[in-house]
Amino acid sequence: MKHEEKTFLDKALLFILGGIVVTLPLQVTKQLFPIYVFGSEFPILELSRLLIALGSVVLLVRAIRQRILIIPKNAVALAVYALVGLSIVSVLMYFSFSGLRELVRYGFHLAFFMFVVNTINDREERRFLWKCLIGSGLCVALFSIVQYFTGFYLWNTGLDDGVFRRVNATFHDPNVLASFMGLVILAATAYYSWSKSTKGRFFGGDVSDYILGGPLLYFLKRRVGGSCHITFGSRCSST
Repeated sequence: MKHEEKTFLDKALLFILGGIVVTLPLQVTKQLFPIYVFGSEFPILELSRLLIALGSVVLLVRAIRQRILIIPKNAVALAVYALVGLSIVSVLMYFSFSGLRELVRYGFHLAFFMFVVNTINDREERRFLWKCLIGSGLCVALFSIVQYFTGFYLWNTGLDDGVFRRVNATFHDPNVLASFMGLVILAATAYYSWSKSTKGRFFGGDVSDYILGGPLLYFLKRRVGGSCHITFGSRCSST
């Protein structure tokens, strides 16, 4: 497929995948889909998961029409298959609603894994996803700063005293926000290191330093701190 012209389904898959990456931090969209199953405390559906389901349908249609379906068999893929398989065996042997919820979650992870493997085929597509992730993180970081100074919360119910009124942006738990920001900082630093253009280095480096690094180190404290140190160290060693 690398040297073939992209079909409509190929472009649709890439567009949906970009949408999934952009909406990954929008955990708050669970409030739009108040669906509680298997004894869940919070709704189980959010925008990114709906897009994963849509993408899986499109992927299946493409597999039937174009007879293209990649099933990876490397070490990472085998580990993913083993995890899902063990989850299925565990639910069958020791049934519980919490185990069933975890199995559904792992199913979404497996679907996303297959989706990525069957969609990304060249450097430009990988670069597109990097930009989606970093751009999404930038928007979340800016909103976090606004939230810190204004006290405007999208989702702040059901939190214990340890996390109540801490910046959580579009997430339910501020610790998850910090983990996501750490991932974005590392992605932006990697993008900075790989990019050869001034525009690309600004997008990856300065964004990670000044928008994702410094302010969030203060707002989110420990969890993002290690990533910030890696970011600054990488910038110093590459300049």
